[in-house]
Amino acid sequence: MQHECSDLIEQLYLFRGRNYSEMFSATLQMMAESRGNHQLIGSKEVWIVDFVPALARTFPEAWFILIIPDPRAVLAQPMKSPTRIPGQKNYLFTILRHWRKIFAHTVEFLNRSDLRARIHLLRCEDLINEPEKTVNGFCKFFQVASAAEMMETSRFVSGNEESIWEGNSSLS
Repeated sequence: MQHECSDLIEQLYLFRGRNYSEMFSATLQMMAESRGNHQLIGSKEVWIVDFVPALARTFPEAWFILIIPDPRAVLAQPMKSPTRIPGQKNYLFTILRHWRKIFAHTVEFLNRSDLRARIHLLRCEDLINEPEKTVNGFCKFFQVASAAEMMETSRFVSGNEESIWEGNSSLS
């Protein structure tokens, strides 16, 4: 059986916790131990933007990237591939409501003095239209050096670093 993160399976014994904070910390530890010594490690969670204030309180050193997808792409996604998720094209209003929630929370959080400096805003169309400028913005936010190799998508590796990364967007 193929797993998306097969390298994490042998680390599952670390996944313990009495609460969400401890379990999330255990997940980050699993990733760090199985993925090697990286300067930064994180998690991309699409629908939990409303938990940013709680995560910020729990993890005072954490930074957050809030991804604002182009609403046209959000609406086009279930229409393009309705067979991948049966019945999904019936959820257009739900999907649009989620987009609106992400956008509203982003505006709220960027106006909060306790969160503003810890949030980096990413508009997907910026990454497509101005990839170098967008990646340089990431590097500046995360206080890491920018490198030309970051723009060479043929060098991207999968999560387990055993193979070249293949795009996994539902729009690809």
